[in-house]
Amino acid sequence: MTRRPNLVSQMMAEYIPMGGPVLTRADAYAHLTRLGVTGRARDYAVFARAAVPAPDDPEWHRDFARRIEEKEGITA
Repeated sequence: MTRRPNLVSQMMAEYIPMGGPVLTRADAYAHLTRLGVTGRARDYAVFARAAVPAPDDPEWHRDFARRIEEKEGITA
Protein backbone atom coordinates (compact mmCIF):
# COMPACT_ATOMS: atom_id res chain seq x y z
CA MET A 1 0.00 0.00 0.00
CA THR A 2 1.39 3.38 -1.02
CA ARG A 3 0.98 6.17 1.49
CA ARG A 4 -0.40 9.40 0.22
CA PRO A 5 1.34 12.55 1.44
CA ASN A 6 -0.67 14.34 4.10
CA LEU A 7 -1.95 17.88 3.64
CA VAL A 8 0.92 19.45 5.60
CA SER A 9 3.54 17.62 3.53
CA GLN A 10 1.82 18.71 0.34
CA MET A 11 1.72 22.33 1.48
CA MET A 12 5.36 22.35 2.60
CA ALA A 13 6.36 21.02 -0.85
CA GLU A 14 4.73 23.96 -2.66
CA TYR A 15 7.06 26.56 -4.16
CA ILE A 16 6.93 30.21 -3.11
CA PRO A 17 8.89 33.27 -4.26
CA MET A 18 11.32 34.56 -1.65
CA GLY A 19 12.33 37.82 -3.27
CA GLY A 20 15.02 36.19 -5.40
CA PRO A 21 15.02 32.44 -5.02
CA VAL A 22 11.89 30.35 -5.48
CA LEU A 23 11.93 27.73 -2.73
CA THR A 24 9.62 25.13 -1.27
CA ARG A 25 7.86 26.31 1.86
CA ALA A 26 10.00 23.83 3.84
CA ASP A 27 13.25 25.19 2.36
CA ALA A 28 12.08 28.79 2.84
CA TYR A 29 11.20 28.12 6.49
CA ALA A 30 14.64 26.60 7.13
CA HIS A 31 16.35 29.43 5.20
CA LEU A 32 14.60 32.12 7.25
CA THR A 33 15.41 30.26 10.47
CA ARG A 34 19.11 30.25 9.55
CA LEU A 35 18.86 33.99 8.77
CA GLY A 36 17.57 34.54 12.32
CA VAL A 37 13.93 35.31 11.49
CA THR A 38 11.72 33.97 14.27
CA GLY A 39 8.10 33.50 15.25
CA ARG A 40 5.27 35.22 13.46
CA ALA A 41 7.48 36.99 10.95
CA ARG A 42 8.84 33.69 9.67
CA ASP A 43 5.41 32.03 9.67
CA TYR A 44 3.89 34.97 7.82
CA ALA A 45 6.72 35.09 5.27
CA VAL A 46 6.28 31.40 4.48
CA PHE A 47 2.56 30.75 4.83
CA ALA A 48 1.05 34.01 3.57
CA ARG A 49 2.70 33.74 0.17
CA ALA A 50 0.81 32.25 -2.74
CA ALA A 51 2.26 29.13 -4.30
CA VAL A 52 3.87 29.40 -7.73
CA PRO A 53 4.85 26.77 -10.30
CA ALA A 54 8.10 24.92 -9.63
CA PRO A 55 11.11 26.62 -11.21
CA ASP A 56 12.86 24.97 -14.14
CA ASP A 57 15.99 24.46 -12.03
CA PRO A 58 15.09 24.16 -8.32
CA GLU A 59 18.70 23.37 -7.37
CA TRP A 60 19.85 26.73 -8.78
CA HIS A 61 17.33 28.47 -6.50
CA ARG A 62 18.47 26.47 -3.43
CA ASP A 63 22.07 27.38 -4.29
CA PHE A 64 21.05 31.05 -4.61
CA ALA A 65 19.59 30.90 -1.07
CA ARG A 66 22.80 29.23 0.19
CA ARG A 67 24.86 32.04 -1.35
CA ILE A 68 22.69 34.60 0.44
CA GLU A 69 23.37 32.77 3.70
CA GLU A 70 27.12 32.74 3.00
CA LYS A 71 27.08 36.50 2.41
CA GLU A 72 25.28 36.89 5.75
CA GLY A 73 28.05 34.85 7.42
CA ILE A 74 25.90 31.75 7.99
CA THR A 75 27.81 28.53 7.45
CA ALA A 76 25.52 25.90 9.03
